[in-house]
Amino acid sequence: MSKFLHFFKGKLTNYSLTFIALFFVGFVSAQTVSTDLDDYPPGATAIITGTGFQPGEYVELHVHHADGDPMGTDPERPQPWFVTADAGGNFTSSWYVPTEAEGDALGATFNLEAHGNMGSEAQWTFTDANLNSVSVTSQVGTLTYGTAGSVTYNVE
Repeated sequence: MSKFLHFFKGKLTNYSLTFIALFFVGFVSAQTVSTDLDDYPPGATAIITGTGFQPGEYVELHVHHADGDPMGTDPERPQPWFVTADAGGNFTSSWYVPTEAEGDALGATFNLEAHGNMGSEAQWTFTDANLNSVSVTSQVGTLTYGTAGSVTYNVE
């Protein structure tokens, strides 16, 4: 082992040590961005969290359609916004999922992109719920003929 270290003695400069440190930092502190759910009903609010960014990094967030229509029909919805990572390199934000009446497409797939001013990048995909079916679980109860009653179903 000493022969191996002797070979490198004097050959490792400050530049190479910096490069090695940055190389490992890139793998150790990968950036992530995500939403609290994978799918949202129109009119809901997506909670966005980011981790692994540089402390104080200015991060641009942008949600756009992944399924062909980059703008949707509402020109205000695809506008990027900015957040600042806290001392731990994390941030929290939110995005309102527009309804069809507000100019967005039901059943859309969205890409969420996060671009930091220090070179950090992350992305996430989520959807705007397209309710094609409803599951109703079985219910148990007794109702006597000739009396009033009500039924409640759990919709999942």
